[in-house]
Formats: sequence, C-alpha cells, structure tokens
Amino acid sequence: SEEGDNVHVSESLLSCNEDRNKSELSLELHLEALKAKRKQQLEKLELQHQNGLEKRLLQNSLLTTSAEWILKSKILQQSISDNDGRNSENRKHH
Repeated sequence: SEEGDNVHVSESLLSCNEDRNKSELSLELHLEALKAKRKQQLEKLELQHQNGLEKRLLQNSLLTTSAEWILKSKILQQSISDNDGRNSENRKHH
C-alpha cells in the first residue's frame, strides 16, 4: 500500500508541476504583454516628447533669431548714429 501511496503522491506532484508550469507560462506571457504595452507607451511618450522638444527648439530658435535681429538692428542703429555723430563732429572741426 505504501508504493501505491507513493505513486499517487508522485502523480499529484506531476499534475502540480504541470499546473505550475502552465501558470508560470501564462505569467511570463502576461509579463511579456505588459512589457510590450509599456514599451509602446514609452515610445509614444518619447515621440510626443521629441515633438515637444522639436517644437520648443523651433520656438527657441525663432526667439533667438528675433532676439538676434533686434540686437543686430540696435547695433546697426547705434553704429549709424555713431557715424552721424562722428560726421557731425568732423564737420565741426572742418
């Protein structure tokens, strides 16, 4: 009868193992699915972030170019008025 019990025990262990393998497999599949989903979300976020960054860079470059233009025009005006000042100074001397 002991051997019969052992057989019974090993059979139930086998079926336990099968169940465990199945559940581990389904867990792994679940994890893979989760990972894939997460990856997609991350890629989407990255894309949005990239787009946001590009927009911001564009805006920044527009801002810098307009700032540069303002600066340049100020410098130009300054140099023009300096020239005018020098010219009038020269006229006074002559």
